[in-house]
Amino acid sequence: MSDLAVINNPVTKDLAKPASDMVASFCGLIAMLRPGERAALRRMNISTPARTAGLVTGLLMTAGFENPQKISDAVFRRWSILAHCAGLLSGTGKTNAHSGEWSRGLGQRLSVAGYSENRLMRLTSAKGTALEDQVVRAVRYLAQANGAPVNMKTVRDLIDPERAESARLTIARNYYAANHTSEGNAK
Repeated sequence: MSDLAVINNPVTKDLAKPASDMVASFCGLIAMLRPGERAALRRMNISTPARTAGLVTGLLMTAGFENPQKISDAVFRRWSILAHCAGLLSGTGKTNAHSGEWSRGLGQRLSVAGYSENRLMRLTSAKGTALEDQVVRAVRYLAQANGAPVNMKTVRDLIDPERAESARLTIARNYYAANHTSEGNAK
């Protein structure tokens, strides 16, 4: 099966219409991929995403992104990282990594999973390729801890330079609010 086969897959044909929420549409498609394709996304090296470029391009086209072959390398790299993260969270089963619920934000999920405050500081202070590495580490941690769906918009915002600062604050607020709530319940 070619990397672009997701476009011709009868399961995803109905999802080929443009969605109002590209992140939900894009991440939702990952759960419908064949096990080998999801494994390719999980194994993806974010430093050299060229091996899975066809798969990511197919996902973008199916999700309703017009002309993904014409987007800048930086934007394509961000979508590749998002695909890698969703692939990690989808695991080996057909799990949808994305949750539209804001209560399932990245900060809240990290807190529930036991992510340390020190790691959170590294995640929220990193920039550039170090940020990409920290995002992937955080998502791997979640995948190993509980694999629960996450609102992937937060991940997308964190790796987008124009939205990153707001995402950092949102992640930190959600993390500390969840910590405070769990400490209150423990007393």
